[in-house]
Amino acid sequence: MILRKRNPAQTGQSGTALTLGCLSLSLFMASAAQAAEPAWICHQDAGSALWICQDSGTAKVPAKPRDPAEQPRQETSADAVQTTPAPVAAETVDEITPVPEDEPTDETGTLTAVGEVPDDLPGPVVPENLPALTADVPETPLEAPDPELGVRFLINDADWQNRRFPAFSQCPGPYLPGRVGPLPLANAEAPLDMKADSAPLRTATRTHLKGNVQIEQGSERFAADEVFLNHETTQVDASGGILYEDGALVLAGDSLTGNRDAEITTINQVRYRIVPTNANGSADRVVMQGRNLVTLDNSSFTTCPSDDNAWAINASEILLDREDGTGEAWNMTLRVKDVPVMYLPYISFPIDDRRRSGFLYPAFSENKRNGIDIATPYYLNLAPNYDLTLTPRWLKKRGTQLGAQFRYLTSGSRGIIGAEYLPDDREADFEDNPDRWSWDVYHHTRFSPRWTAGINAQGVSDNDYFHDLGTDFDVGNKDRLLRHGYIQYRDPHWSFNARLRQEQVLSGGERYRELPSFRLSGNYPDQWAGMNFFVSSELTRFDKKSDTAVTGDRFSVAPGISMPYETLSGFVVPTLRYHHTQYKLDDPVTDESETINRGLPIFSLDSGLFFERELVFGEEDFTQTLEPRLFYLYVPYEDQDDIPRFDTNQSTFNFSRLFRTNRFNGMDRIGDANQVSASLTSRFLDSVGRERLRLTAGEIFYFRDRQVTLTPSRAEGTAPNSALLAEAVYNWTSGLSVRSGIEWDHHNDETNRGVLSLHYEPEPNKIINLSHRVRRRSSGISEESDVSVAWPLVGNWNLVGRWNNDLVEHRTIESLIGLEYESCCWAVRVVGRRYLNARLDGNGFIVADDDDEFNSGIFFQFIFKGLGGTSTATTTLLRESIFGYEDLLGQ
Repeated sequence: MILRKRNPAQTGQSGTALTLGCLSLSLFMASAAQAAEPAWICHQDAGSALWICQDSGTAKVPAKPRDPAEQPRQETSADAVQTTPAPVAAETVDEITPVPEDEPTDETGTLTAVGEVPDDLPGPVVPENLPALTADVPETPLEAPDPELGVRFLINDADWQNRRFPAFSQCPGPYLPGRVGPLPLANAEAPLDMKADSAPLRTATRTHLKGNVQIEQGSERFAADEVFLNHETTQVDASGGILYEDGALVLAGDSLTGNRDAEITTINQVRYRIVPTNANGSADRVVMQGRNLVTLDNSSFTTCPSDDNAWAINASEILLDREDGTGEAWNMTLRVKDVPVMYLPYISFPIDDRRRSGFLYPAFSENKRNGIDIATPYYLNLAPNYDLTLTPRWLKKRGTQLGAQFRYLTSGSRGIIGAEYLPDDREADFEDNPDRWSWDVYHHTRFSPRWTAGINAQGVSDNDYFHDLGTDFDVGNKDRLLRHGYIQYRDPHWSFNARLRQEQVLSGGERYRELPSFRLSGNYPDQWAGMNFFVSSELTRFDKKSDTAVTGDRFSVAPGISMPYETLSGFVVPTLRYHHTQYKLDDPVTDESETINRGLPIFSLDSGLFFERELVFGEEDFTQTLEPRLFYLYVPYEDQDDIPRFDTNQSTFNFSRLFRTNRFNGMDRIGDANQVSASLTSRFLDSVGRERLRLTAGEIFYFRDRQVTLTPSRAEGTAPNSALLAEAVYNWTSGLSVRSGIEWDHHNDETNRGVLSLHYEPEPNKIINLSHRVRRRSSGISEESDVSVAWPLVGNWNLVGRWNNDLVEHRTIESLIGLEYESCCWAVRVVGRRYLNARLDGNGFIVADDDDEFNSGIFFQFIFKGLGGTSTATTTLLRESIFGYEDLLGQ
């Protein structure tokens, strides 16, 4: 039989509602006499309010429509029993990214901005790949409809008689039980259907349903062999073949007792499964309070299939909070292959992938400088928009260090504050103050769409801090730390920036500080006759701690005008600007001030053409382009040897340098020029416009010698042309790319810089990277090879590795080798690493008299799927070492 709930207001009768704890079932029972046996068969037309009735052997006769006043109305809050939280908006997430440049990502999770955080956390995720419920239920009427109650009693069909608990016996084990499918959220106002083979007892106060009882409401479904309902006490008792599901949770048991008023339901001898995470287990008894709070007595918990004993948690009591996404266990024993490996009197663990407090995976390493090195980070999920990670680190030779990192995010700001402290370092070279520490601050604030401000600053206790306590070759060789604060404004035409900038020098010479610097730029494109007008200006105070260094103020302004002419086949852009700079210098030796003025016109003419033709290679159509470009630059010579170098150095020679108006970085030197830069590019584009191949070559041709140099002692440039730059980029398939570049000095017949790299990735984490790099400097030549790989082996095994080799000194800079294994419910990763812990000079070469000391470490990571996130320091290491690597282990 089926009962369809109606609103009490429709009949004028009073009613009660029954909720089976977390089952959220509602049943309306009106005070009405049992209907008499009819002589006809009726059902309601799905497309109208008509009852379609039929007697045996007679034609269908439409009955009169219901009175409009009897149509269902929207239930008020007083009518309905709320059984589930109101739907909430998805959390707005924003990655914590230090500002203003590249900053490290964090593996502990993203934060949610204040002002965008929902009041309630979202409930369990309903899987999207489940079969839908059948809307049409075959009906064999047993009794006529009651026109007052709107109740239908039907003989049960066989569509759910074969119901069973969905056994999770495969890996990965899809969840595909009979009619259980993707269901909407539970809704107390949704119609409630009841179905059974028979109803031996139906009165105003009690109902007895027997034989394949099925009760459905919204997203929830309940089944049993026999159900007793007491409408006065809101008590329900069920026995035999208990099965409950709501699309995210499945329960099977022997018997059930529940009470709607107390919102408590008890099921005995239970098997359960949390579908989104495949968490499953058994319990002697399950007590459910409301929809989301579940207590399991003498229970087990695992994410492995029922026929796999890889791991499981057994506990005297487990509490699962589906709203918070957390679980708690008392007298917990972790078993691996049925062997107890750990006992805890209490533990808290996640049951979904939301952020929460807890220990992250530890890092273990060993080296000669520090001995055994173990770090065990603990993550504190303080609020949706801020968190804290504490990292105790034990170094056998030095002592115990404590690190902390605080992240925060608001509707207008984001940032990271970090610190490390190692008291009384036993291996410190200095005895007066052996305490070691470091700090860093990254902050960015947006006051309005046009005003922003930020801080990017770091500091350490001593110059050897990273060399002694760093975790890799790059960190151990930091030579300076930036301390930078800024505020800036931007609109479509103007931009303004004010900043303070200084550095803590760890090795090499001290640089000037900017205390402060103001920059203002304007741009008005496409004005009168298509001309562009622009201006840039700067006012900076340069200071230095040295008693002999020249300090002073620098003011510059550079207005300009350009008149671009562009067509589909080419462009010509003449540009003229005037660069005026004024210095007011303070000489600390003579205690005198000096004013220097410099004014230079700068003229450039940029031009280019575009040619293309159609080609056919094999069966594919391609478009080949030919793009010649000429850039003429003229800057008159002016002696600048008396101007100090505050922030200027020689720029690296590359393709962008071919088309720049100054061969120096900074404003203290403006190079004289009478030259033409020429380049030629050819591209091969496929039928969808994807670039398969790009070939580029370029060179500068000088019409006169270059006289402006960084210092008077440097030689002037007398060569008639520059080195030749050439580059090739090959992307013939989506999984294979090859890039090569060379700076060839044909005057000396040698390579100044060269790189050749190959990246092969036909599938995610099926990667091979090969590269070779050469660089020549005045102090020598460096040459390296680098090989990295992530590749699946047999079965569920994966290989990861890297080898970075110094071909000049014949030694390994860094080596890494590791194995990953993954099953459907657990995964393990073991990585061994060894890297050179030596110092670099100002040119990036290893200091000759430094010991070739190597650090080594072993990183071990074991993942129980369903018990928290998998990102760790090992994940960061692999991402930095293997280009293209993604941490898919445990996902």
